[in-house]
Amino acid sequence: MERQVGDASFLAGFGDEPIHLFKFNESWKISSYLFCFIAGPYSFITSDEETIKGYKYPLRLACRKSLTKYLEKAKEEMFHNTKCAIEYYEKIFQTPYPFDKLDQAFVPDYECGAMENVGLILYNDQLIEREELFS
Repeated sequence: MERQVGDASFLAGFGDEPIHLFKFNESWKISSYLFCFIAGPYSFITSDEETIKGYKYPLRLACRKSLTKYLEKAKEEMFHNTKCAIEYYEKIFQTPYPFDKLDQAFVPDYECGAMENVGLILYNDQLIEREELFS
């Protein structure tokens, strides 16, 4: 039986959790193995620096809420390195970054160390440094 979003029995499965419906713009035609999205109670982190906030491609980090405090410590370095990498490859390949944004998500139980997808790079969240002193 096909369930619609308005179907009460379908919605009851979510309990008191709010439900969000997202509509995406039509994307470029890409290979199916490059498509990726994440779902869950992720915290999204943005930069506090003007050079990153105003960058031509929005950059965000995502992780489980319990890891936010650790990722916050490394965010500006990660955003700076990402911006530098994009600009480096744009210069080397003499073509602009072809997508509208670049998110980086740290996900639990991810078998690979990392995977590059269109507009979203996935990392195993074990890569987030949890010690007070790190570089």
